[in-house]
Amino acid sequence: MFQSYLVAKELLKFHSQTVGKVIGGEPRKKEVEILVKGVNLLVATPGRLLDHLENTDGFVFKNLKFLVMDEADRILEQNFEEDMKKIIKLLPKTRQTSLFSATQTSKVEDLARVSLTSPVYIDVDEGRKEVTNEGLEQGYCVVPSAKRLLFLLTFLKTFHGKKKIMVFFSTCKSTKFHTELFRYIKIDCLAIHGGMEQSKRTSTFFQFVKLETGVLLCTNVGARGLDFPRVDWIVQYDPPDDPTEYIHRVGRTARGEGAKGKALLVLTPAELQFIQYLK
Repeated sequence: MFQSYLVAKELLKFHSQTVGKVIGGEPRKKEVEILVKGVNLLVATPGRLLDHLENTDGFVFKNLKFLVMDEADRILEQNFEEDMKKIIKLLPKTRQTSLFSATQTSKVEDLARVSLTSPVYIDVDEGRKEVTNEGLEQGYCVVPSAKRLLFLLTFLKTFHGKKKIMVFFSTCKSTKFHTELFRYIKIDCLAIHGGMEQSKRTSTFFQFVKLETGVLLCTNVGARGLDFPRVDWIVQYDPPDDPTEYIHRVGRTARGEGAKGKALLVLTPAELQFIQYLK
């Protein structure tokens, strides 16, 4: 979301239109000042936007012309369904609405029904056979539980200082534990997870964007909505909950025309059946 704001800000810097952002976890007072002053384009997260719509005096939104709901499937996965419905009720009925989603779920369809009138459906992947990026090379390895940490450590030492790597974990605690462990044994790495403050996540994001080589440990917070350039390896130390999440994770590499990347899924013998779901 913050990345969308920065792109919009860059595009509008040569125009008279103004852009603002309201994000959960950021100071509310400064946001109120921006909203009362007025903006042409507002980039927002659902919870904080609803808060301002209901509670910020002087926030005039009756002239809204366009509503864009990006990453709708992810918004709904994070339990913002009721917030989105309340937001739609509060906003002017006469508007143009666009809804974007990487996956078509029943919840996305429900949101479309309450927010769109006579919608036109556009499938940008129509006719495409592969669901992953063209330049992506995928593989998996089976590692006993007792040797998983040693395997990851060896992998990172092999490519440290040579490649740009993202490693996915299933929980914030696991991400934090491995970050502290690797730093203790002198393997430089960054971390992004849901337990961090928004400002820290944002600064870490920009750190990793600028790196030519490096290691980022993350939860699924890093799997969608963030564009990291030139990532060489995606390592899924913990397997995802479902194939859709797998696709989003590996989608962080081989991005753009002609780009290449590699993805490695680490499984224990008991998890080997997950491969059948991916097929």
